[in-house]
Amino acid sequence: MKIKHLALCAGLLAGMLTPSLWAATDLAIKATLQRDAAGNLVLHWPGESGVHYHIESSADLSVWTALPGEFAGTGDELSSTVRTPASTAADRQFWRVTTVGAAFTEEAPIYERGSEWGKLFNVPMNIVAGDQTVSQVTHRYTLNGPLTESHPDQWTTVWSSPYNADRSNGYKTTAYPLVVYLHPSGVKNSEEWHTWFWGAGASADERRIATEIGYINRSFGVGTYGPGDPKYFVYAPMVPPPCTEAGGPSARDGGEWNSPAAKQMITTTIKDLLRRFNIDPARIYIIGGSMGGAGVRYIAQEWYNQTHSPFAAIVADAGFTPNTAMLGYAYDNVVDPNSGQQVMVYRHNADGSLVYQAQNNQFPDLYRSAFWYGSGELDIEMAEFWYSNPLDYNLPLAKTTYAWLKMQFPGGTESTATHSIAEAYPYPAMSWAITDYKVQGHSRYRLSVGLGMGHGINMTRDPDFVNWLFSQHN
Repeated sequence: MKIKHLALCAGLLAGMLTPSLWAATDLAIKATLQRDAAGNLVLHWPGESGVHYHIESSADLSVWTALPGEFAGTGDELSSTVRTPASTAADRQFWRVTTVGAAFTEEAPIYERGSEWGKLFNVPMNIVAGDQTVSQVTHRYTLNGPLTESHPDQWTTVWSSPYNADRSNGYKTTAYPLVVYLHPSGVKNSEEWHTWFWGAGASADERRIATEIGYINRSFGVGTYGPGDPKYFVYAPMVPPPCTEAGGPSARDGGEWNSPAAKQMITTTIKDLLRRFNIDPARIYIIGGSMGGAGVRYIAQEWYNQTHSPFAAIVADAGFTPNTAMLGYAYDNVVDPNSGQQVMVYRHNADGSLVYQAQNNQFPDLYRSAFWYGSGELDIEMAEFWYSNPLDYNLPLAKTTYAWLKMQFPGGTESTATHSIAEAYPYPAMSWAITDYKVQGHSRYRLSVGLGMGHGINMTRDPDFVNWLFSQHN
């Protein structure tokens, strides 16, 4: 790994802001230290797209200590608070920003027809639980690289990767997007299950989910990836244990994807992939269906908390829970006179809209990403079985999420359309009612309602899905 340092350090000496010159090596970056209105000391520096940064501090310009967190450059200025007014740190302190650049020499794994989909990795990780206890858990995930196929004759299909063929002095010269896919419930966390479920012996109905997690292309079928389709990496983690084949609400607010293990495993792995492969940090997308559609919220917020950089786009397909209150809407806990159980009752404004209280919001930064939420028009059966509050049902949750997203960017333009999707076994024909919200002329938020549809994972079949997803970038 190759480390580059900035040329200018920001220093604090006896309460005064002073820039302190420091020896440059490969890259000259001007960092400035400013005090904001609240009295915080904030470090500012220009962020270059495709570059990741760390902040280090020192009391003597000799011994440097890395601060927690990593920052992904997008071409705009980056900043981070390095000291609050309540800090008891020494008066004399300096900060510097380091950039981490990797030599991309590793080959990208690619799909091979007739074998399991992609390459399965089993990586032991130390996971810190909520009570700060540490345990080792194996993170299983599938990774596949950018893919093209060719047909030298009518019997043979040759898979290759433009990434592996793209070399210049041992470096991979093209940065590709990364798609993170969170699977639905019904998948056990085991290598044997992975091999069977994604393997060539799976039934057509089982392979349909493999197709969802496989390459997203215009015909949406493994083995039909064409030259006009986008090229990108796919990282498909398996939900960490405990996880059962039956699935279910073992974690109330979003399935097993909301666990500390899932958050730590996925964010750690994305950072690792960014170092190992030439992945464009401005084009990281996360999509998920059902349990995975719920989990995208938790992982997206955790990624922003750690890196201060949002995913380029979030796609929640039939994503049940979290409940509406977690989006920042006011509620009261009351006792249901019929059941005797405590339920949540939402507060409403005079016009019937929900009362918004930002301090309740557990996902305050999701609006920073483009967001497409899909739900079946009749998608309430899972909520009826598991939960009691109607505002937790999938369709109302999807509509409320879409309304909340629009609140963050008032003044946009909204349009509606109907998208028809032909039958493609084992998928039925269907129609989507699409509501699209544009900000400065660019489609940013979308709501899809499957007409007459219940709970199902169908969004990647939308004829505009590929174009919309890969048009998003930070």
